[in-house]
Amino acid sequence: MRSLDNALDTIVRTIWASILGLDVQRCSDDAPPSPRERSLTGWVEINGAWQGAVALSCSTELARQAAAIIFESDPTSASTAQASDVIAELVNITGGNLKGLMPEPCQLSIPEIIEPIECAERFARGDVVARVAFECLGEPLLVSCMERPAAGLRA
Repeated sequence: MRSLDNALDTIVRTIWASILGLDVQRCSDDAPPSPRERSLTGWVEINGAWQGAVALSCSTELARQAAAIIFESDPTSASTAQASDVIAELVNITGGNLKGLMPEPCQLSIPEIIEPIECAERFARGDVVARVAFECLGEPLLVSCMERPAAGLRA
């Protein structure tokens, strides 16, 4: 769904610029560069008139850079917990902005950090309706949106 991809592109660019002061560049083929290390994935669900979820995945290095900005520290001293908190908050803000584009009423779940295999399993329960890849500070960033079918429509 190209229009949702474009909305997600605008939402992510705005959030990262306004909150972190970072410029994110969309990858031309929506395939992010391969992470050089472990990644963090934030997850938030949207429930109500529209059912789905948003996932934000980035390298641990980018998450630490973002945490250093928020916590006004050196990236090497940013803890895994701080990086996870920042990614959870960024996916929450992203999901909240996306929720505003969906039929009402909808509510957001509490954001969480999940393992990549769990993310893949959760995405298997629905249809990917938007996926936008970015690069920020030379690191990969992927934001995806999944829509779950209405109850009873799919086995």
